Amino acid sequence: MYKKISILFLLVLFYNCSSYNSIDTFYNAHKNDNQVTAVRVPQFMLKLISGISPEMQTLIGNTRDLRYMQFPSATPAEHNF
Repeated sequence: MYKKISILFLLVLFYNCSSYNSIDTFYNAHKNDNQVTAVRVPQFMLKLISGISPEMQTLIGNTRDLRYMQFPSATPAEHNF
């Protein structure tokens, strides 16, 4: 009995922790930060691009979400690297 309750508790805990650290949460939390470049390609644009040619269809494949984020360098040495 206690073993089943423990397993259920752990599953609920893992589920709650994983949803907090999702890509959506991270993206929404940092997309408007200072010196951050954030781009999210809309779904209709992916469909439009994949319809150009068979090669583009192969390149896009079954991509449903495409995001790009660039953060500022922490130190000048990193920036120069």
